[in-house]
Amino acid sequence: MADSGLADAVAVIAQEAGALALRHWRTDFHRWEKGPNDPVSQVDLDVNMLLHARLRALLPDAGWLSEETADNADRLA
Repeated sequence: MADSGLADAVAVIAQEAGALALRHWRTDFHRWEKGPNDPVSQVDLDVNMLLHARLRALLPDAGWLSEETADNADRLA
């Protein structure tokens, strides 16, 4: 995939993730603390899952690291 095509595809995925997050804006979504001063919400997890699935489909061999995903040795490889 050409660089501009990749950038365009990533932009579409980012817009999709943003739209998902905005659908929950000013709603009563589930939220909790992973630890002291470390909030997380179901929206965070849903956006993370969408990004992971869509970006992995785009670039299957790329590593994945996000705030909501534990790191692992596979990513480092």
